[in-house]
Amino acid sequence: MDTSGALYNGYFYLTYPLFNLFQENDDGAGNEQFYIKAYLDSNVKYILVATTFGELVTVQFTIIATSPDNVKFLPNQYANKL
Repeated sequence: MDTSGALYNGYFYLTYPLFNLFQENDDGAGNEQFYIKAYLDSNVKYILVATTFGELVTVQFTIIATSPDNVKFLPNQYANKL
């Protein structure tokens, strides 16, 4: 499955996808998978947008995060609506 990922600082605006873009990647992990490595501020909300290049494609995926502290992943208002 060919994927792409984008990490946003603060908020993600569907109509302005470059606004607040912190980092993006396509195929950085090989095998058509994205890879984002970033050092994040614990006081800032970040939004990860993961997508496929095929239309109407849904797949299961894994997000791996490492930190000396706790990491929380929460769904946002765009989940399953893009």
